[in-house]
Amino acid sequence: MLEIRLLGPCRSVAWEGDATNAEGLRLQPVAASLLAYLVLRRERPQPRDVVAAAFWGDLPAAEARRRLNTALWRLRRVIEPPHVPRGTYLLVEPSGAMAFNRHSDAAVDVALFESAVTPALGPGRVSAADAERLAGAVGLYVGDLLEGAYDDWVVLERERLRELHLSALARLASWHRSAGDLDTALRFGQAILDREPLREDVHRMMIEMHAEAGRRAQALRQYKICREILARELGVDPLPETAAAAARVATGTPLGPGSVQGHAGPAQDYATRLLDQLVRAENELRCLADRLKRAADELRSLATGPSPARARSRDGVVTPRR
Repeated sequence: MLEIRLLGPCRSVAWEGDATNAEGLRLQPVAASLLAYLVLRRERPQPRDVVAAAFWGDLPAAEARRRLNTALWRLRRVIEPPHVPRGTYLLVEPSGAMAFNRHSDAAVDVALFESAVTPALGPGRVSAADAERLAGAVGLYVGDLLEGAYDDWVVLERERLRELHLSALARLASWHRSAGDLDTALRFGQAILDREPLREDVHRMMIEMHAEAGRRAQALRQYKICREILARELGVDPLPETAAAAARVATGTPLGPGSVQGHAGPAQDYATRLLDQLVRAENELRCLADRLKRAADELRSLATGPSPARARSRDGVVTPRR
């Protein structure tokens, strides 16, 4: 069975059981990008001109097709060497349309991750089987898709898969919290913050879980971390409910429904639900601001990269120009 790794810094292919090639064959950047493009669109063949335009749209059509043919040849040489029949993994129709053979025995990390995560993130409660699938999926996500590649389609797919990964981590954190396994829930919560440190809702969840576990000092430390990050990155204070959660921890007041005095009337219930919606919207805006800042930082680093004369490498990989 062919194993293909496209997530994280190491892009390679390997045949299961081949002890002489345990680390796999490294894929050249353009071959790895083409393979990822076809894998993520594996449900239907892609017209040759569409693929060529996605990679070399700024070149004349004839030159773009030539480069695509070269990239396809390089990719086939790696995943369909002489002992592997043509069409085992790469399908090319008489019209020239191409596809990754989704019925092959290949185990592609990004495809396995996507197929495991998507059903488990549907509506309804997460079951134990869903949690098991999600845990296996996040284990596959060792890094973002095609790290270091900045073609438009790559950036969009990378962000989509990143959001799936974060959603899976959030579901796992909530599921383990409801199951009473706070240590595991905290581990998944921290994994989210490692990637999205401005997620105030996750900071607040961590504060609450530390308090539920009787770790008052760690709950207050989590609030301090949240406050410092928001001040440094966005110049804002934590939301009132986050500050209130920390205040209840500091005074020893129980968190959750038991701390609410009395029962609110319909008008107050509506106001509370509306406030929750506004808070979620504000959190989403903050996360968007974080992603925009990250994208600006990437563009800024690229702007100081190679000169325009060296903007295109020998193998046809397009890198952004100054």
